[in-house]
Amino acid sequence: MKVLIVGNGGREHAMGWKIAQSPLVSELYFAPGNGGTSLLGENIPVPDSIPLGTDQPEFIDFLEYELEEKKFTENDMVVIGPDMPLAFGIVDRLSKYRVYGPNKQAAQIEWSKVFAKRFMRRHGIPTAQFEVFGKDETWRSTVGNALSYAGSRLREYGMVVKADGLAKGKGVTVCNDWNEIVEAIKTTMEDRKFDTQYIPAGERIIIEEKLIGKEVSYIVMTDGKTYKELAPAGDYKRIFDGDKGPNTGGMGGYSPMIVDQPTMNGIREGVIKKALEGFRKEGIDYRGTLYAGLMLTEKGPFVLEFNARFGDPETQVTMRRMKSDLVPYLEACIGGTLDRLPDFEWDTRPAVNVVLTSQDYPGKYATGKEITGLDEVSKMDDVVVFHAGTERVGDRFYTSGGRVVNIVVLANSREEARDRLYGDIIRRIYFEGMHYRGDIAA
Repeated sequence: MKVLIVGNGGREHAMGWKIAQSPLVSELYFAPGNGGTSLLGENIPVPDSIPLGTDQPEFIDFLEYELEEKKFTENDMVVIGPDMPLAFGIVDRLSKYRVYGPNKQAAQIEWSKVFAKRFMRRHGIPTAQFEVFGKDETWRSTVGNALSYAGSRLREYGMVVKADGLAKGKGVTVCNDWNEIVEAIKTTMEDRKFDTQYIPAGERIIIEEKLIGKEVSYIVMTDGKTYKELAPAGDYKRIFDGDKGPNTGGMGGYSPMIVDQPTMNGIREGVIKKALEGFRKEGIDYRGTLYAGLMLTEKGPFVLEFNARFGDPETQVTMRRMKSDLVPYLEACIGGTLDRLPDFEWDTRPAVNVVLTSQDYPGKYATGKEITGLDEVSKMDDVVVFHAGTERVGDRFYTSGGRVVNIVVLANSREEARDRLYGDIIRRIYFEGMHYRGDIAA
């Protein structure tokens, strides 16, 4: 079959790397892809008339035309990587093909944090106490209302402010004191810091209690009735060591994250099963990936957020450890036959991923810097390089984004993987302004 993967990041490169190994796949395409994906299949460049690529609804019109040109049929598959196309309803629009990902109604579990929090409240899924402020929220409609509420609820461990819409992973501000709370509320609601061209992210905000514990990413694939779980993973969102600095799309991660059996049972029964039952009760046909970002607290697992797609950088370590052929599971989720497949089989060795970023990311950053050392590192045993923000020109690669490449190492222990990454591998790669965290999987 032909497969087209939508997206251009490290997640899409990792998915393509795994899908390309399947004997069921004859042709592999990426739209728009990146420098690394061009080594696996054919990149379909997005025209200059759509400057933000997958961040614009016009991209779906372009994709429909390209699928016709590539002679895709109802037996071929389209796999959606990023959140924006899901929010624009790409699965609904491309329904003549087999498309992996939730439809627009289902994907609001990610593109509307207000919907997600109220969905959790309706179905008894544990999450932080919260209140919503902004447009159409009656007595909670103004910045003043939000500040008054925050002042009355502030605890010694702080609070969290979340923009309602999609904000490319950066719309959550963890506030540790009153000044940070005031800045987060005002920049989100008044300055509209996280708005995108098509999805407003500051019309409404959520103010919630700050949870204390250990974070884990628990991701499942589902056909709406049953699900198959991926190995739990850990990721790191802040830009600097020790979880300092602003949030990013993800600076690295590792798999598996060891979670005790009672906690796993609490996640399965109290989060995933309740969520799937809630979708069915509300008439939502949820098929695709359901990502639960969790905080493991003294009271048990609490949901920080739901996403409607694979994580990034969790996908990079997950795909590296997966021994099963991914394609039949994608097909079964689309077709509603997931119960016919066994659980995933995994390499028992852990994988660690360190993300190399452009200087000044997640703020404004320069691009066009030549990257050296990738070829040498890619030939090393148990090392895979997944590209994110790269562009290929001939045999050379240049930076084109904030998160540039992911270096994933498989080893007999997490410590061994870390030692190889930081002691030998990363030093072989260079581009001007290269930055990375030094405490991933510590």
